[in-house]
Amino acid sequence: MPLRNWPACWASLSRALQLRERSSDDLHLPVPLRPIFEDLAAEFAEAARLKGITFSVTATRSVALSHPVLLTGMLRNLIRNAIDYTPAGGRVFVTPRRSESELCIEVRDTGVGIGASALSMIFRAFERADESRPDGLGLGLFIVKCAADLLGHRVEVRSAEGHGSCFTVMADAAALSPKQRSSGSTGKAGWPEGSALLLPLQTTPSA
Repeated sequence: MPLRNWPACWASLSRALQLRERSSDDLHLPVPLRPIFEDLAAEFAEAARLKGITFSVTATRSVALSHPVLLTGMLRNLIRNAIDYTPAGGRVFVTPRRSESELCIEVRDTGVGIGASALSMIFRAFERADESRPDGLGLGLFIVKCAADLLGHRVEVRSAEGHGSCFTVMADAAALSPKQRSSGSTGKAGWPEGSALLLPLQTTPSA
């Protein structure tokens, strides 16, 4: 590993350790997904545009029983990986769906995919699905797994080499607290429920 990568490596390791130290905090709060999705859509818009990738985030009023900072960090790592491993002309989708009392958030891409032999190792520290890439430290999915363990969430992955990947974060569904409802924590107006914000394309209703 090049020496220039060590500062980023140390920062990522420190973040992973901090996640484990937060176990005494209240990690099960009603977390509206809409503002998180809006922030992540804006954060990754430029990266998707520069690669020529269509980045689609589906609007939702769903609420997860989670922690806003940790859940955002999990999704940020999954979206970053999806964009990194998807070539120009590909697509990255972020889609929520309800399954009984559980809320599932899918981060799906049409990228290079992960070989069967690598799937069992991708959540380990310093492991990467594509070892031929000189960039990256192999800590993104490790951090996702640390956060999921703290929160009691599950993370599942479906992938096939050459056919893209789908990572799903599963958390208990929740309802907004009265304080959140009164403060307008559901997100910005003008992004209808179920619509897909397509980047670099304009907002269009989902099918």
